Amino acid sequence: MNFLKALFPKREKWIEFDTLYSIERLEQLRFFMVENHIPYKVRAALLPVPLNAPMPSCAASRSLWYVSVHPEDVHRVEYYLRTERSC
Repeated sequence: MNFLKALFPKREKWIEFDTLYSIERLEQLRFFMVENHIPYKVRAALLPVPLNAPMPSCAASRSLWYVSVHPEDVHRVEYYLRTERSC
């Protein structure tokens, strides 16, 4: 039984808690999490856009990003996002 636990460790829980629309804000959040030793994951969302639709000039800086952290760190990161000055 212990051998199987060593082979298949318990999956870490991640909570996807916020969506960011700005690369600048995402970078600020990353700096905060690195400084405070908070593990995180970032996932980009693919938005369904027709191929013939013109791309807005700010498309690169206005993407959708999903941020995930461990359950015990959610409140710290949410507090930071509420109190920081947005871009």
